[in-house]
Amino acid sequence: MGRHIVVLGTDHALQGAERVPLEKKINDPTYGALLEKLIRDYAIECIFEEAFGPTTASSQERPGLKYVPVDPPGPDRKTHGIPEGLAFEAYVIYEISDPRRPNPEPFATQKKVDTEFAREKVWVERIKRESFTSGLMICGCAHIFSVASRLADSGFSVDVIIYMGPTLLDLLTRVSACKSEQDFGAVISDMKSWTTFEPISRQK
Repeated sequence: MGRHIVVLGTDHALQGAERVPLEKKINDPTYGALLEKLIRDYAIECIFEEAFGPTTASSQERPGLKYVPVDPPGPDRKTHGIPEGLAFEAYVIYEISDPRRPNPEPFATQKKVDTEFAREKVWVERIKRESFTSGLMICGCAHIFSVASRLADSGFSVDVIIYMGPTLLDLLTRVSACKSEQDFGAVISDMKSWTTFEPISRQK
């Protein structure tokens, strides 16, 4: 019987890593519900993750469901043949003199291709070493199809799921549907909860 893996691409802010500052997290209960559904629907035996835990996904670990972080931390990457990334990844969009420059100023992100491809190679090798029939790999959305392709080339059957959490479009749709101040207040309350992260509860 062949091995199957679901690759879940998401925003790192949703993953609930305890080491990530609170201001960089989004508390979205639907993300946790999605993990539970994927585990149930695909009979997941092993969860792999691009993250430094503990995370929402790692809290799902229990007998019969193993958790494996696949991304080497920065200091260990050289030993795995991963070249250093860019020292500064923020790509500046506006010139200082540009009157359109907003405050706070948004930035794009620039990555070094060799570094990211080498990281993905390490992830796939770690996944291949584990013994499982059905697995779940969680990574940032920028990696999703590249990682899925590498896994398919390694003999896995692959499904891809993308979940980016609460979006501006979702918010605008909910606001336009409000029929009272109470409805609007509920939307605002939900928005505040996105940035109030509860500690990860561990399953026994």
